[in-house]
Amino acid sequence: MVQGGYGEVYKAELKLRSKDDHLNTPNIVAIKRITSRKDTQGIEGFFSELDVVSKCKHPNIVSLIGFCFEDGETLLVYEFATNGSLDECLRNIDTTSNLTWAQRLKMCIDIAQGLKYMHTTMEDKKGMIHRDIKSANILLGKNSEAKIADSGLSKVHYVYK
Repeated sequence: MVQGGYGEVYKAELKLRSKDDHLNTPNIVAIKRITSRKDTQGIEGFFSELDVVSKCKHPNIVSLIGFCFEDGETLLVYEFATNGSLDECLRNIDTTSNLTWAQRLKMCIDIAQGLKYMHTTMEDKKGMIHRDIKSANILLGKNSEAKIADSGLSKVHYVYK
C-alpha cells in the first residue's frame, strides 16, 4: 500500500472471467481508494479522474480498468506500472546512475506524447489540462515507458480545430 494525496493505492491481483465463464490469466492492478473527507475535494477528484481517464486511450497514459462507487467506497482500478514512479526512480541512486541518456530522453518523449494527446486529440474532442504533472505522477511500465497518472485535478476543455 502506498499513501497518496487523497487516499491509498494498493497492488492487487484481479482475476477476470471471459465470456465463456473461464478464469483468464490474473492481472496485477493498482487500486486507488479515495478516502472520505469533510470537504468535497476527494469525491470531486474521483469523478473528475473517472470522467477524464475513461476517455484517454493512449500508451503513455495509465489505463483505467474499472471503478466502484458503492456504499461509501470510491475505488479506481488501473493497470499496474511495474517499475513504480519516476519520483522513486530518481530518488534511488542506483537506478538513476544506471539510466542512459537515451532512456531519459525516451521517458521525456513519452511524457510529451501523453500530454500532447491529453491537450489536443482525445476521442471526444475535449482536451484536458492535467494540472499536477510531477515525477510522482509519472509511472514507469515494464519496459520503463513513461505513463501519466493521477488526473484528479484535471480540467476538461474543448479543442477547436
